[in-house]
Amino acid sequence: MKNYIYLLLLLFINTLLYSQDKSISSYALIKDVETNNKLYSGLVNVSVPLYQINLGNELTLASSLTYESNGFRPHIEADIVGLNWNANLFGKITRETNRPLTRKYSLYYKQVNGNEQDCFKPSSFTFTKKMLLENPTSTSDEYFTWMTDKYYFDFLGYKGYFVIDHNGKAIVFCENANLTVGINNLGCQPLFGEITFSEITLKDDKGNTFIFGGSSNELEINYHQLNVDYSEYATPSVYN
Repeated sequence: MKNYIYLLLLLFINTLLYSQDKSISSYALIKDVETNNKLYSGLVNVSVPLYQINLGNELTLASSLTYESNGFRPHIEADIVGLNWNANLFGKITRETNRPLTRKYSLYYKQVNGNEQDCFKPSSFTFTKKMLLENPTSTSDEYFTWMTDKYYFDFLGYKGYFVIDHNGKAIVFCENANLTVGINNLGCQPLFGEITFSEITLKDDKGNTFIFGGSSNELEINYHQLNVDYSEYATPSVYN
């Protein structure tokens, strides 16, 4: 009996729980930014306009219903507008996680204690980029990755993506505007207890400011998949 209890405790300690997965519309946003020309993908360009509102200051709020053919992919579920159809009504930002989730710490983020994981604050070390490239193993004795997360956005005619370097600076790609990105209220999320909500602010070259996040009302909550993984590297943790 004691052996079974020890086994259950061991499995619990080495469980990595993901709170939610991307929604279907998030996958459509990533695909549309990466391959925005239907001529290169060989797909029929089907787009049904829904509305167009002039907001002033050279801004237009417009939305359309688009079709994204993904072939036969059983794990892709239907969105609220139907299978392979996508409607971006007001604009959104989605995050593509590139770093291995089985690794406890990232070189780009501050190391925290066992109950707080994936702190988004930049690390306080003073190693230069040259030192990191030439001898990365001497800068940290923890697990780390060189891959940064990628954030895709599509709103009010602005479409592109940005990444955050290890100094906390955003590098933005947008074809039709010069955008700057600011991230506020960053912090480590506790395993148990109330979480905090960060806020992404984008500014264009016309003086307009766009704010995403900040509370649960501005977030898309999706639970179409629940992944449980076991890792020898990580203690139980929750990622948001």
